[in-house]
Amino acid sequence: MIVFTPDEIQKRFGRLFSQRLLVMVDENAGRAEILEECRCRGSIEWDVMNRKRAGGAVTGITVEGTSMTMQAKIGLYPPARFGPADQELGGQALEGVEICGDEVVTSWAGIAGAGVGVAACLPQAPGVIRTEFESEDELKIGGARLSRSRIFTPPL
Repeated sequence: MIVFTPDEIQKRFGRLFSQRLLVMVDENAGRAEILEECRCRGSIEWDVMNRKRAGGAVTGITVEGTSMTMQAKIGLYPPARFGPADQELGGQALEGVEICGDEVVTSWAGIAGAGVGVAACLPQAPGVIRTEFESEDELKIGGARLSRSRIFTPPL
């Protein structure tokens, strides 16, 4: 297991688009709400389309400006269904939301160019405590590769 802080991710990949990642959970209802802010609206709109298509834990998504709010089920829901994905654009999914003690863990998958979002962009967002990767291969983003990450945040 490889673990990085947001600062370490930023140092490795440079400053990217994520402005904030907040995860609110209602364990009794089995639901979570994830607020993500980005520097540009186009990136958020692209993420919405891909995350809806991929399935996983997502039950609904809304966008306002450069912010996205996702409604999700608590639990793990792999594997993601990316459908047609080329090696430049790829696909991206929220595969799960778990409550682990005093932290919330969101599990992400990204294929091809969308791997940048789950391996480099979201992990450096303010609100993130740390990110885990299975191996160094998960950090080789882009191309025809699949990247998975587990992002830890405080519960709200």
